[in-house]
Amino acid sequence: MKKPLLITGGIMLGTIFLGVLVLLVPRGGPQVGSFTSPGAKAEFQEAYDLAMRALPVPDKMTDLETSYGTVRVYYFATAETSSKEPLLLLPGRSASTPMWESNLAGLMQGRPVYSIDLLGEPG
Repeated sequence: MKKPLLITGGIMLGTIFLGVLVLLVPRGGPQVGSFTSPGAKAEFQEAYDLAMRALPVPDKMTDLETSYGTVRVYYFATAETSSKEPLLLLPGRSASTPMWESNLAGLMQGRPVYSIDLLGEPG
């Protein structure tokens, strides 16, 4: 009776190993994430720009170049909080800075806020 359990366990461990291996192996070229067409990129950019207009205006926006692509960082602050310890916001899966629209203004009242649009995600 223990043999089927060992086989099942071996299959599960093998599957987990292969999954981790797939995640760690670099895929075709240094860039992470891409659009399926120029039209898809334009459509996304229009929606992203519209969503960003619903946020407070960032005090600073920086594009950080990496060997895998560009990471955009936004800095939001008020005069009263700019010298305090900042808060870093990381978006959820398949999201970017506009996801913080309902929280950002309130968070900025307590401290400055950095928000990052991660590699391979929208933004």
